[in-house]
Amino acid sequence: MAMNEHTPESELTEQVATTIAVVLFEYGPLFSKEPDLARKGAISANFLARSARQLKSIRLLAQNDHVACGWQLYRSLLERFLLYWHLCQHDEFAVFDDWCFKKYYEFENRLRSSADLKAKPEVQQRDFVQRGKERYERVSEDEAVRAWRRPDPKGVTKALDMKFLYDVGYDHASGFVHPMSVDGYNDYLRLVAKTDMVQDEGSATLLRYSHLVATIHLREFLNQPEFIWRKELHDLVDAIRAAILDGRADVTTPFFQKVLLLNSQQHPLGKRAEGAD
Repeated sequence: MAMNEHTPESELTEQVATTIAVVLFEYGPLFSKEPDLARKGAISANFLARSARQLKSIRLLAQNDHVACGWQLYRSLLERFLLYWHLCQHDEFAVFDDWCFKKYYEFENRLRSSADLKAKPEVQQRDFVQRGKERYERVSEDEAVRAWRRPDPKGVTKALDMKFLYDVGYDHASGFVHPMSVDGYNDYLRLVAKTDMVQDEGSATLLRYSHLVATIHLREFLNQPEFIWRKELHDLVDAIRAAILDGRADVTTPFFQKVLLLNSQQHPLGKRAEGAD
C-alpha cells in the first residue's frame, strides 16, 4: 500500500530538505569568498544538496510503492555521507577532486575514441577532452591522485563508531542494489493484480533511516571548523533526530519556525570562524 503523503515521516522529509536548503543558501556566499575553501566548499555544498534531493526522491518512491528502488537510493545517500566524512577526516577534497576529474576525462576520451560513437556529431562536439588536456596530464603524474581510492564503507562506519550504519543500513540496502533471487516479487504481484499478497517492504523504516543519515550528514557539515553556525540550527537538528525516534514531526515545528524566521529577517545563520585556516 502506498504511503500517505501526510504521514509524520513524510512531513519530516520536507523539514529536513528545507533546513538543508536554508543552510546552503547561507553557505554559498560564505565559502565563495574564501579561495582556500573553493574545492572543499563546492564539494561539501554539492554533496549536501544531492542528499536533500535524494531524500525527497526516496519519499516519492515510498509514496508510490517503489520502496525497493528507495532502498537503492538510500544506499547512495549513505555512501555519499560516508565519503564526505572520510574526506573531512583526511582533508582529501583536493585529491578527490583531481581523481574525479581524471575519471571524467578518461571516460570522455574513451567515448570520443569509440569506433561505434566517434562519428556521431554530438560526441565530437563535446570538447572536454581538448579543454582538459593540460590538467589531465598534470593530475595523471600526481602520485596522490594515482594512489587515491574510494574508502571502504564498512571501514568508515567502524571509524565513525557507527557500525550499525553498515550492518542495518549499507549492507541491508545492498540487497536491493545487487540482483537477488527474490527481486521483483512484489512487482510481479502488482502486475498480475494480486495486490493483496504484496509484502511490506518497509517504507516507514526506509524514511526513518534516510532522515537519520541526512541529519548525520547535516550535523557533520555544520561541525566543520571553518564556519560557526547559530545554536538554533543545531537545536533544530537535535529536534529532528528526536522526532525520528518517536515518529512525531510536530515536535520539530517550533525549532523549524525559529530558523525560518531568522532566515526571513536576514539574520546570519553562520559566519567564518575566527582564525580558521
